[in-house]
Amino acid sequence: MKSLLFLISALTLAVPLADEARAQPQGKSASEQAAAAREGTDVAKRVFASSDSAAAYKNLSKADRQKFLGVMTPGDFEPIQEKIVNEPSASGKSFNGCWALHATGGRKAFFGNTLYTYWQSTRVCARNGRVTMVNVYDAGGETSTPGWHIKHPPTLTRRNVGWEGRGKAEYHFVLSGPWDIQSPTDCIQLRLNADGRHYRVMNSCDLGAR
Repeated sequence: MKSLLFLISALTLAVPLADEARAQPQGKSASEQAAAAREGTDVAKRVFASSDSAAAYKNLSKADRQKFLGVMTPGDFEPIQEKIVNEPSASGKSFNGCWALHATGGRKAFFGNTLYTYWQSTRVCARNGRVTMVNVYDAGGETSTPGWHIKHPPTLTRRNVGWEGRGKAEYHFVLSGPWDIQSPTDCIQLRLNADGRHYRVMNSCDLGAR
């Protein structure tokens, strides 16, 4: 019975979540936005520190609920940062060898605070303009945001399309509780060319995307 009431509570709160979460600071300076994010984080900490987080959330004022949702609801992606792990001394159509790329990304909340970060590395070996091996490794994620946690390790997928090797890590973060349960789909996809030089970094989860 208790689990049923929990589900009903979550579904009841699901509809207004998106609209309330978007009540973020508009036209404010970076320092004012940072202050709003800190206030929202303080509200979230109080909710999760309560022995009954459902009741604590239900009893929030409208203003505090907007702050809570503003710092907890997924918004924009963080810009992906990438670096070549071992840059080949020679590259081009006659490239023979292996090279790798490492990238980190993340997801922001509507108030601009970082919800979580993630990373992965992809290594490709090639010979005479053709990829011979693709390997996705060193993939993981972390979060210190209240309520958010890693459901399970990243799902790793790879594809060799001949002229390039494609490596994808799909991350499984979840926010659960007496509100609209969030489970966004986040990926980092790395495409390394067989020439040992060119690459592409994407948020797309589709290894066949153009």
